[in-house]
Amino acid sequence: DTKALLQQAIAEGNLKLAVRIYYLWLLKELDGNSLIKWKKDKTNRDYLHELFGRGDLVTSFRKLTLSYESVWYGDHDIDSGSFRSLSGQFDAVLSSLNTEPASDEQP
Repeated sequence: DTKALLQQAIAEGNLKLAVRIYYLWLLKELDGNSLIKWKKDKTNRDYLHELFGRGDLVTSFRKLTLSYESVWYGDHDIDSGSFRSLSGQFDAVLSSLNTEPASDEQP
């Protein structure tokens, strides 16, 4: 259960992992809504190309991708305030895909 894993990471204070879970959840929902085709060997840029022409969705996905890559692959720690802001952005996109957001538990 993605939401349970996300809430556990948040409860443990592992915000870096929580951002990764959010991003993977977003990819799962985009695939489930037939907006992308998930494949293990695709890059985040591949998914951006698949979303090309989808207006606000591609813009939001691009921003979330940059934030995710900065937190997960970069040496950038994320504090609780930044995480709250980022999680709000993830929740907004997930809600637009008719997915229940996870915002009921924040650090």
